[in-house]
Formats: sequence, structure tokens, C-alpha cells
Amino acid sequence: MGLVSRRTILGQLAAGSIALAARPSFAMRGKDEAPLAPLREIAAAKGIAFGMAVNVHRLEDTAKYRDILARECSIVTPENTMKWEGIHTQPDDYNFGPSDEIVDFALKNRIRVHGHTFVWHRALPPWVQRVATDKASARKVLIDHITTVVKRYKGRVDSWDVVNEAFQPQDNLTHNYRNSFWYQMLGQEYFEIAFGAAHDADPKAVLAYNDYGMEYENHSDEARRGDVLDLMRSLKKSGVPVGAVGLQSHLRAGTNEHFGNGVTDLLHELHHMGLECWVTELDVDDTKVAASDLHSRDVQVAEAYSNYLDTVLSTGCVNTVIAWGVFDAVREIGAEAGVGASKGKSIRPLLFDSEGNAKLATRAVAEAFRSAPKYKR
Repeated sequence: MGLVSRRTILGQLAAGSIALAARPSFAMRGKDEAPLAPLREIAAAKGIAFGMAVNVHRLEDTAKYRDILARECSIVTPENTMKWEGIHTQPDDYNFGPSDEIVDFALKNRIRVHGHTFVWHRALPPWVQRVATDKASARKVLIDHITTVVKRYKGRVDSWDVVNEAFQPQDNLTHNYRNSFWYQMLGQEYFEIAFGAAHDADPKAVLAYNDYGMEYENHSDEARRGDVLDLMRSLKKSGVPVGAVGLQSHLRAGTNEHFGNGVTDLLHELHHMGLECWVTELDVDDTKVAASDLHSRDVQVAEAYSNYLDTVLSTGCVNTVIAWGVFDAVREIGAEAGVGASKGKSIRPLLFDSEGNAKLATRAVAEAFRSAPKYKR
């Protein structure tokens, strides 16, 4: 990246820091502040779509959950129902019901849908490995699955995570690829096969590569950023129809980690390549927060949201932000237990508490959207 663009980045980051410094401290905030406008409206003013991942059981059972989604979101993504084990339970048996519920709810409320996910090393039902026993059968199984699901939702699901979490340096493969089932059966060709099948089934859908561990200034995140950029250059050169990159953005509170030029350089480079840049699974791991009282915990969680979004939105390259859930609930946090995230149970990771009330984190996200420049198309 040239000197001019780097100076631009640094200037934008400095502006974000000034805006953050001018805000009242999160530690001084109380519940008597004025109600927030819906996050979808605040984000839309900057050309950004805001949304949340949807748990179909909460959607069915909890009115306040539905109310928050309808009020706050301009985009949603099914949390689990479109993964293989949720939607394709047997070779000839597709369970579309739960995903249909989410899509129908979204469209009824004029909310876009982002589908998740086709190629992943997890959530594969046992039948896949029984049926896909060589390269030809694996190729057929993958293409048939993607084609069937995408055609089902053609015109109703606007975008898809096609390949998810393709890198694992510990597996010692070329380009740091993960030694997943699909890599074992198809090698690097699975990228072209998967993106090609999705594009053939719905040429208008935006197709994404999605991954974690690209956000922080540390060696492992720097390495993954490089791997992702190399992959995108290769796919674009080969004419593979990739249109976006998703940064999962599983953040961590209560640590000394920070964000900086690594992630902003990545976003600028992806944008320069003509790729959309998305934040796809935003939450904050609070298992490292020492404070036991909820307010002190919420302050640190809000600061993590604020620092990260101020950094990435300052680039003007991010046009979608999706939180990985709606309500706080005690749960495993992060992309993958033990890899790229802390083990443990997070209790305050999201933007609304377990009763559906706005938190300091909600205001942090709202203020980050208000301070952001408009998205650069």
C-alpha cells in the first residue's frame, strides 16, 4: 500500500480517536439516557447495513426477541439452521422448515437475509463422509447441496458465506490451508467448485469468504490477514465469483490487545480489489474481565465494541455489520473453542441483555456508526 493511502488511514484513525475521546466515559453512563434510535437507521445514514444472527427457537418462542430483530435490523443471518447438519440431514432429506421461518420473518419485516454457510470443517452430518468417498462423489455432493439450497432461496437470500474458516497453520499444509474434509477430497479446487456452484444457482447473490482471527495486532492475526489476501488475489485472478470478505470479529475484553493498521490495511486492500467488506459475527468475549459487577463488565465490553468499530468503520470500506446474536446468554464464545478465542463462558457478549434491554454496548455501537464516514462504494 502506498504512502498516500497509509497517511489517509492514519488520519482517519486519528479522527476516530478524537471522536472517542470526546464521548462521555462509558463508566459514567447510566440508564437514564435518552432512548436510542434503531441501530438499522443510525447505520443506514452512513450506507451501512446492521443486523444480527437469528436463533430460530428464540424467534419462535420470544416476542421481545422478534421485536428487537424487526426494530433494529436491516439484515439477518441464520445462526445454525443453514449449516449442513441443520438443513441437509440425510442424502435425500432437506430440512428447510427452520430456515424458511427465518427468511419469511425477515422478508415480512423488510429485512435482507445473509445465508451461512456451505464449506466448513464443522457441522457436517455423518452421511457426507459415507457418500463422498472419492473426488468425483465429493464434488457431486458439494455441488448438489449448494445448488439445491441456493435455488431454494434465490431472490430471497441476497448473499452467502460460501467458504468459512479455510486456514489452520497448525495443519502444516501449503498456504496454511486447513486439513478439512473438503480439502482432503478436493484440494484447493473446492474454492472454485463451491463459489461456482453458488453463482450458477443465483448469479445475483453476493458470495463471501468468511473467517476469524484477522482483527488484532498480533502475529497470528497478521498471518491470517496475509493468507486471506493471498487467497482473494488468487480467486480473483482465476475468475472465481467471490464478491465479499467477512471478518467474523469475535472480540475480547479485559485484555491488553489492540487494533491498528493491520486490519485497516486489510480492509483498504480488499476494497481496492473490488470486494465488499463485512463484519459478520460481532460479539465480545468477556471471560477475561476481572470485574464481578455487571456495570464494570459492561464498560469493558462497550469499550471493546467502540474501539473496534471506530477502527474498521473509519476506513469507509465496511458496508455490513452483523452481531452474532440478539440477547445475552451464558454461552461458549468465539469462533472455535480453543482456537482463536478464549475457552470459557461469556455472560455479557451482545448488544442487548437477557431481558432485551439496551446496554452500554448498544450505545457504543450507535456512536461508532454516528462517527463513521459514509461507506465508499
